[in-house]
Parts: sequence; C-alpha cells; structure tokens
Amino acid sequence: MSHLLSRLLLHPPLNPLFFTSHQFPKNPSPTPMALPFPLLFGHTIASSLTLNSSHVAHHHPLPPLTSPTYANTTVVVLQHAGLICHGFGLDTVANTALVDFYSKWGRIDDARNVFEKIPHKNVISWNALIAGYGNHGRGIEALELFKQMITENMIPNHVTFLVVLSACSYSGLSDQGWDIFESMGTDFKVKPRAMHYACMIELLGREGLLDEAFSLIQNAPFNPTVNMWAALLTACRVHKNLELGKLAAEKIYGMEPEKLSNYVVLLNIYNRCGKQKEAASVFHTLKKKGLRMLPVCSWIDVKKQQHMFVSSDKKSKSHVQIVRNLKKLMLEIGKYGYVPNKNSEN
Repeated sequence: MSHLLSRLLLHPPLNPLFFTSHQFPKNPSPTPMALPFPLLFGHTIASSLTLNSSHVAHHHPLPPLTSPTYANTTVVVLQHAGLICHGFGLDTVANTALVDFYSKWGRIDDARNVFEKIPHKNVISWNALIAGYGNHGRGIEALELFKQMITENMIPNHVTFLVVLSACSYSGLSDQGWDIFESMGTDFKVKPRAMHYACMIELLGREGLLDEAFSLIQNAPFNPTVNMWAALLTACRVHKNLELGKLAAEKIYGMEPEKLSNYVVLLNIYNRCGKQKEAASVFHTLKKKGLRMLPVCSWIDVKKQQHMFVSSDKKSKSHVQIVRNLKKLMLEIGKYGYVPNKNSEN
C-alpha cells in the first residue's frame, strides 16, 4: 500500500515526475525533513509573480505540480493526505504550496485551513493566501489578512504589495489600493516597482479614473514600462477613451513594434467607437509589417473531453445549439451587471 501511495504521490496520471530512488525512498521515514515537495510551488501566486529556486530550499528542476498540466484537485488532495500520512504535514514549504494550489482552484476555505495549521508561516505563506482571496474577488478578506500579517509582525515584501494591490483592483477597492500604494515607501520602506505602478494603473482604469492613471504614468520616477502603458490601453478600450488609448498604443508600438496583441487592442477600441476608417488603417499597418491575425480560439474541457471554438465559425454541426446556450448565458451574466460588446460577432 505504501508503495502504491508513493507512486501516486510521485506519478500523477497526466505526466510523471521523474524522481530517483535516493530523492524519495519507497518507504520514507516519518521524520520531518526537507522534502522535494517544494516542487509543488512551480510558478505560484500569479502569472506575473515568479517564485524561483531562490525562494525554495532544495528545489529540483522538475515540472511544477501546480501548473495546468497537473490541474487535478482530486490527485492533489490525495497527495496532501499522503504527505500527512508520511509525517510531512508540518513542512512549511509543502503546505504553502498547497495553500497556493487550493487558492488557484477556488478552494479558499481549504487553503485557509492549511494556512492556519502552518506553525512557522513565512512571507510566501501569507502572500499565497492573500493572492487566493484577491484572485477570487474576495478583496476585503485579502485586506483583512494583510492587516493581520502586519499585526503579527511579518514584514511584507514587494510581492505582498503586488498581490494586495491586485486584490484591490479585482474588487474595485480603489481608495484602499491607493492608501496601500502610498504606504509602501512611507511605512514599509518598500520602493514601488514598475509592476506596482502597472497594478495601480489597472486599478484606477477599472474604476474609469483614466486621467489619474495617466498622471501616475507621467509622474513615475522611471521610464514607463510596456506593462504600464498596456494597463492604460486596456482601460481605454473598456471605457472607450479613443484619444488616450491611441497615445498608449503609440507608446507600446515603439517598445514592441512586432507584437500583434498590441495592435488588436487598439483595433478593438476603434471598432467599439465606430471608427471603421481608423480600424482599417490598423489592418493596413499589420499587413505592411507582415503580421497576420489568426482566428481567435477558445477551449473548454467538459467531462474530460476538450472542445474548441473558433471566432465566427458557423460550420459546426452544433452551431445552433451553441448560440442558443450562449444567449442563455448572456442573459444570466447580464443579471450581474455584465454589458456585452455590441460590436462583437456571435
């Protein structure tokens, strides 16, 4: 049984982890030790945050279990149970990785339960749970946890402020986000980086405060990065600010002239504002640069089967049913305040 459990822990069904026998014995001792389970970390917290080997002791160069490749909560729950059964339940790094994994899959209560049982929490443990609350629209709870972190004398780092600001952004807490942003240097001696500025620009942009977002770019103590301009450009698309959006797009073009997505955002702005002539000029620029727009695709897994949808594709045998279901979904999400893009196609 122990051998079978070890194989389950080390070889999830989607893709095996290549441990050698000396890295994980067939009958591991229950004595607490530094496991190779820091591998659970991978790219944690959020796509924009990288926790590399310098953050995790004894890190091995293997695929992260928290990556989409291992997106199977049932397997991880079994692995979690296996860790506890083998006496590794109190390892800070492994438990922090579980907090991160549960958070990513929306199992915030499970993440909180694991977090509360970590006897020696580090800053990464706090960051993981704060990010979990923030990424699932529970910004108030993320702020409360941040305050608890400070109360317990845990010193926040630049990642902490990034996940807190992101939480404020997702939950529309612009006032709280602004206060935290200003407190970084004054209260915590953490110098805001470009990523923090980009997050604040996104936060202000979500609230429609485009002038304030633009002012933040202008007054930054360093040259604005492409991410800062991109955050402003996205906000301009949402709020149909053509003039400021065009300025942001031009700045981005100068930094990343060959990146197709930058042109697509401006193209969407023109389309939403009914500026067909300007949209045509963007297409002309793309053609001139040899950039080609591919059909937009999306994927969804239903009952272990993957389905792909291509934009404007009406050849599918299920097209009528798909459109019917889509209209039902649009009605449902409309009850929660979603306003669809009227210029978009079925």
